Amino acid sequence: MSEQLSEQEMTLSDSEVLQSVSRLFSVMNHQTVPSEFIRKNIMQEITYYVLCGSCGKQFIQSIAGIGQAEKIYQANSWIKKNFHNSFAVEDLAKRQNMSVSLFHQKFKSAVGMGPQ
Repeated sequence: MSEQLSEQEMTLSDSEVLQSVSRLFSVMNHQTVPSEFIRKNIMQEITYYVLCGSCGKQFIQSIAGIGQAEKIYQANSWIKKNFHNSFAVEDLAKRQNMSVSLFHQKFKSAVGMGPQ
């Protein structure tokens, strides 16, 4: 989305998310013949309203950060397997093709604590 949404539009989108989720549950629970088509379309609608809602920007930022999550989890697994050996964070960052500061930031975000 290139344009900024007003506070009122974001509030409306937040409300629409709840209505769409409610409709999805209703369709899933009460329809005798479940429709995958309807379910997929309601899910797209929910995604749209979440992105346009008050938390849309934070949601997009968190999704963008997931791109390197696999690398962080690999590093964390290596640390768990090799905790008895000494290691340098610089080496871990280099293994994951990241700067030390980016590695620290991503690691803490993914794992909840620093790599040391």
